[in-house]
Amino acid sequence: MYLESIAKWLVGNKADRHILENFVKNLPLPVIVFDKDLLFVAASDRFFEESVIKKEETFENAHWYELVPDMPERWKKAHQEVLKGAHLKWYDDMFYRADGSVEWWNSEQIPWRSEEGEIFGLILYVENITATKIKENDLQQTVTSLVRSNKELSTYAHICAHDLNEPLRAVANCLQIIDREYSKTFDDKLSKYFNIMKSSTTYMSDLISSLLKYCDHGENKLNLEPIDIGLIIEDISSALKTIEKHKDAEINCGKMPLIVADKTLLKEVIQNLISNALKYNKSKPVINIIAQDTGLFWQFSFSDNGIGIEKI
Repeated sequence: MYLESIAKWLVGNKADRHILENFVKNLPLPVIVFDKDLLFVAASDRFFEESVIKKEETFENAHWYELVPDMPERWKKAHQEVLKGAHLKWYDDMFYRADGSVEWWNSEQIPWRSEEGEIFGLILYVENITATKIKENDLQQTVTSLVRSNKELSTYAHICAHDLNEPLRAVANCLQIIDREYSKTFDDKLSKYFNIMKSSTTYMSDLISSLLKYCDHGENKLNLEPIDIGLIIEDISSALKTIEKHKDAEINCGKMPLIVADKTLLKEVIQNLISNALKYNKSKPVINIIAQDTGLFWQFSFSDNGIGIEKI
């Protein structure tokens, strides 16, 4: 529509070359005008910003194909169609340059007519979208690479999980045998250690299952289910406290809510928060976990007496 308005204005101003050139020169669009012999008439400053054609290289009556020696044949045919009255629009059009480079263009071409309807040239709007297309292609390659990497990671995780599960299953079986045949002979101290071994084995099995589910999340939807946050915190705390240096850690949490979420992902988040609080602490760790109902969602706050992060 804008290009057609330009064409209508040019109809009444063909005779005054100076006015025509100045009008086109100051257009806010990348536009160039040629006569019916494809000789240069005028171009906007925006056109020279978009095009490889240099303003200083253009001159009155310069032929278009001299300005662009590697003009594609399909474009030359299109120019002839426009000079016969066609109105053409092209999008994402690839231009293979003589030097081997590739450009992408959007363009629109319409006839330049006289008041009587005679065609005495054409008006061309162009938009160089090469930079955008290169970024799109780079992004697509990155996405493709990430998809491939995720598949490789998932395969690797399944192999690792299988290799880890085998010895873990053997340990669990041995614990069952010991529990069945010797648990009655345990004193309190041995029972305590045995229970730690059982819970740690269960926790390790859950971690492996969580790893597999996490790796498969790229292909599956979230597995939403009702979750007792208090039980998750209790399980994580018990497992972490079996580690000697964390046995005296104090993990406080009030009554936790029942929420709907993906258990695997949420457990990973909570475990990482508690683990970091234990890791970056030079004294007896004290971790406080608070849940607050905002009315729209549950807000969880984790605080500890660790080294913290300096304020900027």
